[in-house]
Amino acid sequence: MHYLEIANSDIVLILCSSAILVVVIQSLLFIRKAWKRGLELGIDKKAMTKAMTNSAIFTILPSLPVF
Repeated sequence: MHYLEIANSDIVLILCSSAILVVVIQSLLFIRKAWKRGLELGIDKKAMTKAMTNSAIFTILPSLPVF
């Protein structure tokens, strides 16, 4: 078998997609727990939204040159 046939096979797609799905679900669960905890601590929703937006920007922007 040629390397590219293996790399582009359906099983690799399924394995990689499932790994990415697990990471996304885990991230969403942690965001949800952090949001609830922030509300319990009395943090303003506007402040939490701003912090989440800034965190997302500073996480995604440095990885753009890689693409």
